[in-house]
Amino acid sequence: MAYSILIVDDDRTFVEELKSALQWNRLRITEVYTAFSVREAIAFLSKTKADIVLCDIEMPGGNGLQLLKWIRENHASMECIVLSSYAEFSYAQSALRFDVCDYLLKPIKAKELEETISRVVGLLDARRGWQEEPLETLWAALFDGAVKQADFTRQAQKHGLTENSSLAILLLRFVPVPGQPVPSHYGRPLVRQAILDLADQNALQTVVRLSETRWILVCRATGKDPFPRAPLAAFLDAVEARIGLQVCTYCGEKGTVGQAVSMWEALCQLEKHTVPDMQRIAQGVDLPADKTQRRSFPLKTWKKMLVGFGPLTSLEASIREEMVRVQAEEGWTVNRLTVFLRTCTLMLSNYLQSRDMSLEDIIDSEEYDQMETFAVSSLCATAWFMHKILGIVEGSRDHKSDAITTVCQYILDNLEEDLSRKMLAKLVFMSEDYLSKQFMRAVGMTLPAYIAQKRMEKAKELLEYPDIKIGKVAMRVGYSNFSYFSKTFHDYTGFTPNEWRMYHLHGTEDTWKEPEKNPERIADRSCGLRPVYALPH
Repeated sequence: MAYSILIVDDDRTFVEELKSALQWNRLRITEVYTAFSVREAIAFLSKTKADIVLCDIEMPGGNGLQLLKWIRENHASMECIVLSSYAEFSYAQSALRFDVCDYLLKPIKAKELEETISRVVGLLDARRGWQEEPLETLWAALFDGAVKQADFTRQAQKHGLTENSSLAILLLRFVPVPGQPVPSHYGRPLVRQAILDLADQNALQTVVRLSETRWILVCRATGKDPFPRAPLAAFLDAVEARIGLQVCTYCGEKGTVGQAVSMWEALCQLEKHTVPDMQRIAQGVDLPADKTQRRSFPLKTWKKMLVGFGPLTSLEASIREEMVRVQAEEGWTVNRLTVFLRTCTLMLSNYLQSRDMSLEDIIDSEEYDQMETFAVSSLCATAWFMHKILGIVEGSRDHKSDAITTVCQYILDNLEEDLSRKMLAKLVFMSEDYLSKQFMRAVGMTLPAYIAQKRMEKAKELLEYPDIKIGKVAMRVGYSNFSYFSKTFHDYTGFTPNEWRMYHLHGTEDTWKEPEKNPERIADRSCGLRPVYALPH
């Protein structure tokens, strides 16, 4: 059976290389179409069918996420693969929402891409040839609400299941961890294979994929407890290690084929309201009553721990103990945990405000939002969130001038490295914008200007040594492009690197001519450091 593919990427050279590099015939791809923008791709797909779409994320006139959204609204069964240069968490998370088969990072080897396309072709084969298990199809229809209980029970008998056959349903939810890119190999073939390899084959009846991040395991229930905690926790750990994402599970109670619909409805309620515990497990018996009375937390004790000057490990341990205690006594609902997180955040915000700071000063809002969303996925994720946020607050306790001194010293010690604002902000537990503001206030120049100044000063020193080649000098002050280094040096000093070296070697004015100064061009570089406090030289 032959298939077609549409490649969507604004890089025409890359598209042509891709068309010639892959062995399409072996993949049973007989038609390879191309589009160089989202608009062009939508126009093409509105008239011509493609079985597979391979698209980039960032393109002019719209991005790949917009294309994926349009495809899901107009061609729900079309298989999509994302091939992107962006490993950021938000891009991968958004792509997963649109049910992509895989999220691959450029540059990619032809063999790896062929393997991914081959897996997708296998999925298309299964769909067109009706090779999917009929029992799996039946369960999928029940979970989708497409079949009623009586019809389900009657059709289940064809597969040897009676109305009183015991079973239990397990829901797995895969959640990306903020700051960790979604593995490039993540996709439905990998997840299905991991489940089949690691689950108890004696208990597993069938596996049903609800979405890219939600999977169902229908299991035979022979004992009193269909999902013993210890083996289940070990299974989650193994799947998590294989997949690279957090795995949470919701355990339905034991029932029969004749109760399948009500069992599924109860499991949906469990997922909606209950937070999985420290082992990332939520069980049917754990569904807590959502009380209207707000629970009080030991905030006075926590505030005293926060105001001290020691490490915040004691505060973190106390918060963790409270989380475990509430879980044991009442259980956590999503609403209750959300209130808890907001209470802790308010406490930290008030503390920072007392020190003339804010939460936005020490962590970027987008990063915080991602962490907070992840935090309510499980109690284990909440503990991770508190550990992260308290570590950032603890790091911010250093005096602002000490933090700026740390940044300046790091720059001087690492001039050959990629000194990005993001990396320097994390070094001193500040947000990027807050670091820029504080640096300008303390030093009297922007962070990029300071880095450039120190690099050029170091370059001038190194150029005095004739045994160090100019290209090597460029590398040692953080410039991999010699032409760009030479231009920057000339803009900063008024001389080329070679002119500067010749003067210091021969010490005569005959070797060069005095350049014409451009005050506007070098104004930013000539400003001195404001003597707010001692800076490293």
